[in-house]
Amino acid sequence: MRSLWQACKTPVKAVLLLIVAVPATVTALDFQPYPAASVNLRVDEHRSNHPIVSSPMKKVNGVVLADEMQRLDGTLTRRVYQLPAGHESEDGYQFFLQQLKAQNVQPLFSCNSFGCGDSNFWANDIFRVSSLYGMSRQQHYFLGKKVRPEDVVYYTVYSVKRGNRRVYTLVDEFSVAAKVQGGDTAAMAYYIDRLPVSAEQLSRNDTYREVLSALRSNDLRQLLINIELPVVLEEGVKGADSQVAIQQRQESMLQQQLKADGVSSDRFRILSSFSTSSSRQAGIRLLLTE
Repeated sequence: MRSLWQACKTPVKAVLLLIVAVPATVTALDFQPYPAASVNLRVDEHRSNHPIVSSPMKKVNGVVLADEMQRLDGTLTRRVYQLPAGHESEDGYQFFLQQLKAQNVQPLFSCNSFGCGDSNFWANDIFRVSSLYGMSRQQHYFLGKKVRPEDVVYYTVYSVKRGNRRVYTLVDEFSVAAKVQGGDTAAMAYYIDRLPVSAEQLSRNDTYREVLSALRSNDLRQLLINIELPVVLEEGVKGADSQVAIQQRQESMLQQQLKADGVSSDRFRILSSFSTSSSRQAGIRLLLTE
């Protein structure tokens, strides 16, 4: 069986030779920039609820979503390159992919062409960079991860060719602190951006599995869970009652699944919060403490 790195790899192109043939200054991302490319966008900032996507994008009942996606708080370093004329989206993709491999980044997910879903979803719903909206058949996506003592870093590469033949390649480095210090208490924060519809779906969720693994690796860790639900004021009491019913189902599901996975009830607590903000969506925030 081929590894994910092998699945990402295509026959070596001349562009890869440019890595050693052209001297370049290392970027803030600690990557060699693409030779002769211009930087179309620079981002260096803290982000809350930043999407980490590890499955294709799709639209279901008018809602754009991914089966596997986390939303995390951390620091984002982003560069979007416009490649020189005559270069292809795969050139930019492979150029940075080879550097990630050399840095021993663990591959988590990759896709190409229509297997990634519509390019519009990636450009406007995930990255929110309109210049990345291109031809779906000419797109490439990679997500990788590297665990360091001080943080966990997620690396994203997305390369696409637009209808005007311009090629853009996005490179993200998203750093999540391994321990968020709060007084004398060390904590790790996680976020499930969509409420699971069943215990089976919860048990297969990447974020839940990561939290469960952290609990099992350290008996001193405890888990605080907050079920976050939006409330529409115009729906009044009926709408509030509906959200309370959802909250109760989620709480029961979480309790049963955690106990089924061997987490005793004295190691976790489940809370709930309701928001009237139109920008908030339902989700589950998990906080590991020691």
